[in-house]
Amino acid sequence: MEEIKQWLKSHQILPRISFKDRKEHTIEIIKARAESFNNDKDELVEGIKFLVKEDGEAKTFFTASQDLLLKLADCQEGEVFKVKMCAKNVGGVIKTYYEVKKVEDNQEVEIEPTKDEDISVVEEGEPTQKELGEIFPERD
Repeated sequence: MEEIKQWLKSHQILPRISFKDRKEHTIEIIKARAESFNNDKDELVEGIKFLVKEDGEAKTFFTASQDLLLKLADCQEGEVFKVKMCAKNVGGVIKTYYEVKKVEDNQEVEIEPTKDEDISVVEEGEPTQKELGEIFPERD
């Protein structure tokens, strides 16, 4: 119904992408921000909420997946990616991972996961504002 769509639009409620559908989603990155919430087990979940365009429509998705975040860590506004959640059985345990391809000039380039040795680990305490500024520089 058009009335429902108008209500959702006026309340700035956008459709969400769920990668659990195991389909490949072609998305254009618009914005990203840190977000957290308590899940139904009252556990704090921290991750990133993305505002994207899919098929010309504004949508959102939230992820706390380190695999996906590492693959999208260098993304810039306006860049286009194809993202698909995959799963494999590892010793009787289902592990999920993401296939991520950057689309440039109608060419797809697979984004490889960052190797563990490339990831800097903060041993204790919170990062300083200066450290955060170096890691996540502000963009105009």
